[in-house]
Amino acid sequence: MIAAGAALVAAALGLSDGPIELFDGRSLDGWTRRGGPALYSTVGGAIVGEAVPRSRNTFLCTERSFGDFRLELEVNVDPGLNSGVQVRSAARPDGDGERVFGYQVEVDPSARAWSGGIYDEARRGWLNDLSTNEAARRAFRVGAWNALRVEAVGDRIRTWVNGVPAADLVDPMTLEGFVGLQVHGVGELEEPKRVRWRHLLLEEFGRSRWRPLFDGTTAGWVGHSIDPRVEEGRLVLDAAAADEATAPSLHRILSRVEALGDETLRLRFRLRKGAFGWGVRAERTSAAPFVGPTLEVDAETGPGPFVDTRTGRVAAPRPDAARGAYVARDWNELTLHARGRRFAAHLNGARLFDVTLGDAARRGAVGFRFPADRDVLLEVRSLERLVSTRRF
Repeated sequence: MIAAGAALVAAALGLSDGPIELFDGRSLDGWTRRGGPALYSTVGGAIVGEAVPRSRNTFLCTERSFGDFRLELEVNVDPGLNSGVQVRSAARPDGDGERVFGYQVEVDPSARAWSGGIYDEARRGWLNDLSTNEAARRAFRVGAWNALRVEAVGDRIRTWVNGVPAADLVDPMTLEGFVGLQVHGVGELEEPKRVRWRHLLLEEFGRSRWRPLFDGTTAGWVGHSIDPRVEEGRLVLDAAAADEATAPSLHRILSRVEALGDETLRLRFRLRKGAFGWGVRAERTSAAPFVGPTLEVDAETGPGPFVDTRTGRVAAPRPDAARGAYVARDWNELTLHARGRRFAAHLNGARLFDVTLGDAARRGAVGFRFPADRDVLLEVRSLERLVSTRRF
């Protein structure tokens, strides 16, 4: 009955029942070349990519897109030729051709030895290199077949090289896309350079999607010394600074009624004046209406420190990335990953922090905390949670 039920779920989601072979060992059916002019062929049950002199990056890409999955394959690259495996990737027009962009699992036979690291091709550059992972750097064997494994579920991507854990990335920018096999661009070549792939197996887990927590009304929200309103589908919080003698508390709070646990949340907001703290897994008592892990945000300077307000401990100071990514008094997108003891945040695609809190509560409220001594005007266009249809 369990197997039959799993098959029905897979069919309803448009998924395969078990791993699928991306390469049949004979032909390139289901694949499309994108980008540069490198050559792809099949030899001895493997896909072979051959570099072309004075060429740009080239990719052999699946015609299908995938969301949450586990990908296993073997790769063998000639010394001196960089390569990689694209996941959750796409292509955009570029001159007379197109440019592939997205997450790339590095294949690096150089002395740097970052095979298994995650690079954002044609977008943001390195997201998770192996400069601090010596075990993974030693795991890759140059001139031999190497086993790569990639697991992408929700906003987390992990890799292994010959069974050794390599990258562990939290990044919510792209949730689905094609798989691609890279032949890196080269200059002049004294002899042919090739990379080979075989045994490409992919198991789909479904898709991850953003679902609203704010539905365009104030339903499901509770205020403490502040009253929200809705204007043109936006949640608006507008309050003047309170006089010290009449301030009912040190902070004003707006939070969701239901408690949440492991979540990735996405907030689209505009802070016209003042400051707020965006809190998750917060505790609510009469003495402390909203305490827990909180990301502080200022109207002028953007995201500040990430603080556990129960203890006052700063888990992550103000990030340098916030200075360049934040758009003052305009719309910004902030995501917060709070799963297990790991907390990570991104602002407009730039990573702010990725830290572990040893004593974080497992469940609690989500909401906003406003200092009572400052004017505040915050508009929330959307607040969403990342929901996965993962199956096993």
